[in-house]
Order: sequence, then structure tokens, then C-alpha cells
Amino acid sequence: MKAYLRRIPSISPCVMASAEEDKGYSNHYTLNYLRCFLGEHVTAGAEVTGPLNKVLQVLPDRMKLMHDFEDRGVEEGYHGPNFDDSKWKEVATYSSTLNAQDLPDIKSFIWYRASIDVPRQHSQLQLFFTEVDGQGVTVYVNGTEVASLDKQARRKPFEVDITDVVNPARNAVAVKVDHRKITELYLGGIVRPVLLIEQPSRQSHP
Repeated sequence: MKAYLRRIPSISPCVMASAEEDKGYSNHYTLNYLRCFLGEHVTAGAEVTGPLNKVLQVLPDRMKLMHDFEDRGVEEGYHGPNFDDSKWKEVATYSSTLNAQDLPDIKSFIWYRASIDVPRQHSQLQLFFTEVDGQGVTVYVNGTEVASLDKQARRKPFEVDITDVVNPARNAVAVKVDHRKITELYLGGIVRPVLLIEQPSRQSHP
């Protein structure tokens, strides 16, 4: 099992800006702003969903959320496959920021829980995180830690190999985000889609 950041070539200032301005489509700020803040995520998403790979599932926009002020989530079993999260708050992830949902900006660890469905026959499986806003991210599948990334992953696309820890049918996914420091516009947490990707491999997993 491993996690790695999607390495995207550095993006130079938009050479098409002046041409687009001349056409009246936009100004120099519009194109450079979109490329700066969205270009890396769009490029990474295009690569991971490209030929030979298959998108098995987009994790639900609405997930269960709990604040963890004392970093006791693992001790309390928040990452466990059978943990009862029925009393957790349900929030949107990629369709609306926490701030836009009128949630207070609480400095703490944030836990998310969701589930994925895995077919009985599959090859290599990856969870692709388009963007998570936090000082650190830890990912668990069925109670097993599959990735722990520090602040170098903040707002960067990354992938996690989960091939060896999944079961046929329903699997529990828990994500712990370090939100103990202020973030821009309170975007904190999962802010863009999470995808379950099947990649070709030499060996099929029953």
C-alpha cells in the first residue's frame, strides 16, 4: 500500500490570455486564476481517468463528519469498519464548502466517513483524492491505515493504493484531516470529489 502525490508539470503564465482577451471571452486575470487554482486538479483528474483506467465509483458528495478536538478518533474507533456514525453530522463535500453550509470554523481534527462498493473481480484499486484542505490527511479503509500525508499534500491531488485491504461489496472509508489551523475561506476538509479507480495490473484479485 502506498500513497503518492500527483506530480503535475509546473504551469507557466497563460500564453493564450491576450488572444482570449482580444476575442472578448475574458481578461488576463480570469484565465490565469483558473489555471493557477484549478489547472493542477483538472490535469490530474484527466490523467487518472484516462485510457485503460476505469472509474468504479465517485464517493458520495454527502459524508458523515465529526470534530475531534483531542485527537482521540482512533482510540474511539472512528476509523473502524463497524463504527456507528449515525449521530455524526451529514455534510456536503465537493458541492459546497463547510462555510457555505453555515458551519462554524472550528479548529480541530475533522473526520469523514463514507463507503465504497468493490466488485468481486478487480485489478489494482486506487482512491483518487482531487483536493483536501488541511495540514495533514490520514486515510483508512476497513480500519486499516492506507495513507498518512503531511502538509505537502494540502490542496494537492493524491492517490492511495487500497487493493490489498478491500473486500467484495461494501467497504468503509474514513478520512482524518488536520484542521487545527485556519484555512482560506474555511475550505477545510474534503473539497473536491474522491474517486475509486481501477487500474490495469498483471494479476486479477478474486
